[in-house]
Amino acid sequence: MKATVHTIEAVIGTLILMVGVMSIYPVTESRDFYFSEEGYDCMKYLDDAGLLRNYVYNSMMDELNSSLRDCLPQVARYEFKVCPTPDCITTLPSDKSVFLSSYILSGEESYDPRIVNIWMWLK
Repeated sequence: MKATVHTIEAVIGTLILMVGVMSIYPVTESRDFYFSEEGYDCMKYLDDAGLLRNYVYNSMMDELNSSLRDCLPQVARYEFKVCPTPDCITTLPSDKSVFLSSYILSGEESYDPRIVNIWMWLK
């Protein structure tokens, strides 16, 4: 009987201790952004809407930038570049973790591929 009482006291003491620790150090929710997936999903959405190809092949970079700003997470900064080959480079921050999303478009009437690259990092 004594062992049961001591076990119950230990469980209750542990619960009280856990509640105390949780109230002192509250659990903060943080959303992990998967920047590569977010960038790809954004470009896929624009392509499905018929906008991405139109922006890229008609050199409408301001419109593309505006559409990307609307569909990318607000916690991210980004750079984008449209290239005819995978050898696309740009100046990126060296003190941040940078994530790349790429989307390949082919030409309408002829084979004229373009690669849209988006580099993203936390603000």
